[in-house]
Amino acid sequence: MGVSSVKTEHMQLISMLRARMHGQTLPKPDNAYLPQTVRLALQHKLGPFMCQWLMEYPQEGSAVLPELTASAHQAIFRDTQFDFVRTQITQVLTEHGINHVFMRGVCLKENYPDPTLRTMSDIDILVKASDFSRIRKAMVALGAELCRGDGNHRTFRFPEGVTVEFHPNLIHCSCPVGTLVNPGWQYVPEGQPAGEQIMTDEGFYINVMAHLANHFVAGGVGVRFVLDIWVCRHLRSPQMDRQWVEQELQRIGLLAFARNMEALAEWWFSGAPETPVLQALADYIFSSGSHGEEERAMLNAICLSPKKSRGSALWHKIFYPRQDLENRFDWVIGRPWLLPVAWIVRAWKALTERWGKISHWHKGTRKFTDEDIDQQRKLLREFGIN
Repeated sequence: MGVSSVKTEHMQLISMLRARMHGQTLPKPDNAYLPQTVRLALQHKLGPFMCQWLMEYPQEGSAVLPELTASAHQAIFRDTQFDFVRTQITQVLTEHGINHVFMRGVCLKENYPDPTLRTMSDIDILVKASDFSRIRKAMVALGAELCRGDGNHRTFRFPEGVTVEFHPNLIHCSCPVGTLVNPGWQYVPEGQPAGEQIMTDEGFYINVMAHLANHFVAGGVGVRFVLDIWVCRHLRSPQMDRQWVEQELQRIGLLAFARNMEALAEWWFSGAPETPVLQALADYIFSSGSHGEEERAMLNAICLSPKKSRGSALWHKIFYPRQDLENRFDWVIGRPWLLPVAWIVRAWKALTERWGKISHWHKGTRKFTDEDIDQQRKLLREFGIN
C-alpha cells in the first residue's frame, strides 16, 4: 500500500480532537505546524473545534483567532437556525399526518460535547415517496422553495438559508455500495404516533455507516465522518445490539469496511494501535477534504461499475435503476410497462440538460490507465469495498 503520508499536522489535529472528546486538557499547539493544522481543520469543517482549542492558547493562536471566532459564532447562529427549521417541519408534517425520520447530523450533534461543534450543511429527513406532493405543499406553506428533485431527494431552501433534503431511501439507488439498507423504514419500530418517527439505535448506526460508505466511494469522506462513528459507538448508543449490527452489516456487504472504519476511529480518538491498512485509510481521508474529490469519484465509479469498465460506468451514469426512476417519475409507480418510457425520458434529459457534465465526466475517466484502475480496485478491497 506504499508509504503513509500522514503528516504532523494531521496527527496534531487528531490529538486535539481526541482530548476534546474525552474532556481532557487540550494539548499545546506546535507552532511550527499550526498554520497547516488550521487549514486542515477548516478544510474538514472542524473550525469550531479549532476555535475552542486556540482560545485555550490565545498567544499561539493570535494570528488566526479572529477568523476562527467569527466562524464559531456563525456555527452557533446556524445551529439555532437548524433547530428552528426542524421544529417548524416537525410541527407541520405532524399536523398533516406525514411520517418522517430525522437522520444523521441533526440528531447526532446532540451527542457531541457541544452541539455547535458538529457543523452541518443541511437537514436530512427520511419520508415516503408517496408523500412527496403533500410535503411540497407543506414546505411551500412554510416559505420554503423547491430547489431540486431527483431520485434521491427533494431539496428545499428555507428563508433562513437552511437546506432540507427529503429522502425516499437512506442511500441513493444508483450508489454501488450500501443500497441494501433501503428504504430505511425497516429500522423504524411500528406503533409510533403519526408524525416524527425514531429509528432504533442499531438502525441509526447502520444508516450512519452506509452513508459514510456512500460518500467514501463517491470521492471520499472527511475526518468528521470518522468522528461521527466514534461518537455513535461511545457517546450515543454504547448498549446497542452489536451482534445484530454486525449481522446487518454483513447482509448489506459493509461489515469488512465498517470494521476498518471503526478501527480507524479507535486509533484516532481512543489511542488504539495503528496498522498499515489504517494508515492507508488515514491518507485517503485526509486527502479527501470534507466531501471528497472528483477524480477519485470517477476512478471509483469505474472500479465499482457492474462490468468494471469505463463504458459500464458511463452507462450507469445515464441509465438509472428502476427504483430511482420510480422516485423521479411518480407516473412509473405501479406501471412497470412505462419503465422504457422513463429510461428514454431520463436519457433525453441527461443528453440535453446535463450533456456538459456527462461529457466532462467521460473525458475525466479516460485519463486513467488500466494500472490506475487495478491499483484503486485493490485499495478499495483492502478497505473492505468490493
